[in-house]
Amino acid sequence: MGAGLHRSFGEGFAVYGGFSIEEWGEVESAMLALLETAPLTRKELHAKLPELSKLQWAGWGQDVKGLAFRGRLVFANNDGATRFRATRLEEHELNRDGASAEFLVRYFGAFGPATFQDFLYWSQMPMAQAKAAMKAASGRLIEVEVAGLAGKRYVASPSLKDARAPSLRGVRLLPKFDPLTLAHRDKGLLFSSDTAKKVFRPAGQIEATVLAGGEIVGTWRLKRGSKSGEIAVDPFAQLSPKVRSGIEKEAARMAKSLGLERIDARIG
Repeated sequence: MGAGLHRSFGEGFAVYGGFSIEEWGEVESAMLALLETAPLTRKELHAKLPELSKLQWAGWGQDVKGLAFRGRLVFANNDGATRFRATRLEEHELNRDGASAEFLVRYFGAFGPATFQDFLYWSQMPMAQAKAAMKAASGRLIEVEVAGLAGKRYVASPSLKDARAPSLRGVRLLPKFDPLTLAHRDKGLLFSSDTAKKVFRPAGQIEATVLAGGEIVGTWRLKRGSKSGEIAVDPFAQLSPKVRSGIEKEAARMAKSLGLERIDARIG
């Protein structure tokens, strides 16, 4: 899918980016050459390529998005600073149709039960390509019903051993812009119409969320100090003692991963 997305992305620069398609191709080649030498922060990258300063929305990824669509760039955040580095493409035995079907199956394996429309929304795949992938993958998908929700939904057949994927069990503190919150066009699987408004905020902000038993039950924010921190949880409804205990365990796990002595959970 990368070639089509990259082509559409590149065409946009003639409208709002200040570059022609040819000029932007030269800039991307120069970025790639730099990132193949060493990982760079956005500030370092722009210092080496001053022409990037005229690009709108660079802070939202417009500078490196094209390389990402091509599969040539990844994040390199080992020391806490956001850096980008180049990656090399590898040949694979799947052809385009086989890769599309595999892509679709992996989506339903990760985010099912989901609808075909959910997949289109998430993947941005052209309709004809998506329909062909759905047909090719039909033997690897199983149609299921979700109580209270209309429409055909699918899961990848191995996941039927347990209808709830491991990520949907227990309590988890999901970060901002977590893939699970972005995976469905129909938000009814995880949200009600009211709670979705509390997660998807103005200016494209998507709150960090509390996932409990396969449902988004609140949002949270971390206030971090030098040695400790506090998580403020804004629940959508009264939380059970079990969920509260799960949040406290998640806070302790987060403290360990961030190298803090402790993180206290303040549940509203």
